[in-house]
Amino acid sequence: MADIMAKVKQLENEVKALRKLQAEINGHLTQKQQLTTNLNENKMVIGEIDLLESDATVFKMVGPILARETVDEAKENVKKRMDFINAELKRIDEAIATKEKTHEAQKERVMALQAALQKMGPRAG
Repeated sequence: MADIMAKVKQLENEVKALRKLQAEINGHLTQKQQLTTNLNENKMVIGEIDLLESDATVFKMVGPILARETVDEAKENVKKRMDFINAELKRIDEAIATKEKTHEAQKERVMALQAALQKMGPRAG
């Protein structure tokens, strides 16, 4: 009987760890979605900047003021931002892949414990 209780406690701990991993994966997926939205917005900005003539005046918000910027500077700043977002997306994709592997291994441990408990159940009764 004590053996069954120990397995049940172990199963509860493993399920708790599984839920924690799933929450972490969901957090990464939310971050990825936000970054993808930002990337798409920046692609639209580049598209709009490409429509401007080279001597056009562009303003960017710096705190509470608008600062004058050339079209080339604006395009370069947006491209740097896109590079940063792409690097973050890559980092998050790698983190998601790692967490998903860990999640699968954890799920297998939970299933093995459940199977062990089911085998022990008929003997205890």
